[in-house]
Amino acid sequence: MVFVNIATAQRFGVYNFNNNLNENGGKFPALTVLGNSGKFVSEALPELGVNQRLVYQFDKNCGLSFDNNKANNLLSGSYSVEIYFRFDKLDSWKRVIDFKNRRMDNGAYIFNGKLNFYKIAVSELAPIRVNEYTHYILTRDAKDKVIKIYADGKLFIEFIDNDDLGVLNSFNLMNFFYDDLVVQNEASAGAVAYIKLFDYVLNPDQANDNFKNLKENILNDVNQEVKNEVKKEEVINVDVPLSVKLAIKDAKTNNQINEVEVEFQSIKNKQVIYKKDASNSEVKPIKADKYVLLIKARGYFPKSDTLDITTQKGVVIYNSILVPIEVGNTIVLDNIFFRQGMYDLLKESFPALEKLVSLMKENGKMEIELSGHTDNQGDPRLNKVLSENRVEEVKKFLVNKGVSEKRIVCIGYGSLKPIASNAKEQTRKLNRRVEFKVLKN
Repeated sequence: MVFVNIATAQRFGVYNFNNNLNENGGKFPALTVLGNSGKFVSEALPELGVNQRLVYQFDKNCGLSFDNNKANNLLSGSYSVEIYFRFDKLDSWKRVIDFKNRRMDNGAYIFNGKLNFYKIAVSELAPIRVNEYTHYILTRDAKDKVIKIYADGKLFIEFIDNDDLGVLNSFNLMNFFYDDLVVQNEASAGAVAYIKLFDYVLNPDQANDNFKNLKENILNDVNQEVKNEVKKEEVINVDVPLSVKLAIKDAKTNNQINEVEVEFQSIKNKQVIYKKDASNSEVKPIKADKYVLLIKARGYFPKSDTLDITTQKGVVIYNSILVPIEVGNTIVLDNIFFRQGMYDLLKESFPALEKLVSLMKENGKMEIELSGHTDNQGDPRLNKVLSENRVEEVKKFLVNKGVSEKRIVCIGYGSLKPIASNAKEQTRKLNRRVEFKVLKN
């Protein structure tokens, strides 16, 4: 038998912002809002591929606060803080963590794209870019007073905190993303996907592993919340078939869409496993596999997505958004694939394009613009030609299926309109896309 000393057992809390500010396991207090209340929206995270996830969006000079008193002093000795977040702006100083409840400027910032602990240390240029999610870890060892700060698994800052600037003051609050009272430009609007708090120090190997396993960790955090909910209802059974819980929302209002048609098509054999009108609350048994999800709702653009649940157990939550069909609205056509460097449509694109054909036929007066986009690699002129040829191929598919060519305008922008950073492949691939804009409805 193993006896655990509860007084010294390691503790940690996870906040994954699944429509609330609660800690996942209910062990620690909910975060509180600083400034204006933010909102929960679905965003595409590069590490999740084409999948989307709920995040908490906050305004400039606003943020969140953790009450260490109510958490029985989780962060009073050695501790670690792990955050996955993005900022809208990175010019000058942008606050990440405040340890003194706005009583001094000292604390953790991003400074012109570098990690910074004011006034002690500043890093070399870090992998932090505007509107791009960053994996950030700060640790403080109470024994030797060493503070370390990591970005995307790499150690950038290490110093001895002789003045205890990383120790919470008498208010015993840790604040995130919130500006101070004097300089009104030391914060940025942005979004956060999760915050994890530990009462122990993550070592360099753990910090690197947490970054490398980011996709798995994010998915597990979301799934764990669903599992906890099921456990409270006392219906958990490890032998039950795998299930998917749908959470589909309106991209404009963030309200749930209650009548959604969802089709699960096996990638392996193209067989339609499940197709039915479903509300967001329904959970349906389904075999562990890789699927193309085809999602429709009246008044919304259809959506094609991929879902890999080959290694999942129990209940899997699927969050997504649908864009309402309105003049001027633009969406990315998901799961449209071309031969590398060419404009030949691959057959894996056909299910998504068939849904677009159905949409055009159901809305017989709708006129659209198809726009092609590339990343910034290679010759810009050739990229523009490639983007033009690719949207023409999409148009040809629609016309061959009975859609009038008079209802379709094609434009190739090449690399002129990126929606993500071109600095690395993880985000660069998001720029290689075909978009669909409503001109008339």
